[in-house]
Amino acid sequence: MLWVGNGRFGLTANELADRSDVTERVLDVRIALAHRRLARSRVVWDLLRGRLRRSEHLARFVADHPVSARLRAITVSAALDAEVITVTSPLVFTPASRQICVRTPGVLVGG
Repeated sequence: MLWVGNGRFGLTANELADRSDVTERVLDVRIALAHRRLARSRVVWDLLRGRLRRSEHLARFVADHPVSARLRAITVSAALDAEVITVTSPLVFTPASRQICVRTPGVLVGG
């Protein structure tokens, strides 16, 4: 599971949807690591226990430059601001003030 947000988001259950500053022009990138059984459940458990900040089941970084993700599958379903669409790998995310633009071959969302 890959999650990318425009701006820095919180790491506790009460702060997940909270952003510090949308004009900061950074991407908050989170990847649920699937190297162990029940990986997604382990991330949720860490979140509920308030241990997401130091979870070994979640990789997180903040980037002030475009980030690309090459997926195993050529096309996948993606939720973009609560809308589910089909996207094609590689995905490219670019930090922006107030909006995020996602570009994939043949698709432009949010531009």
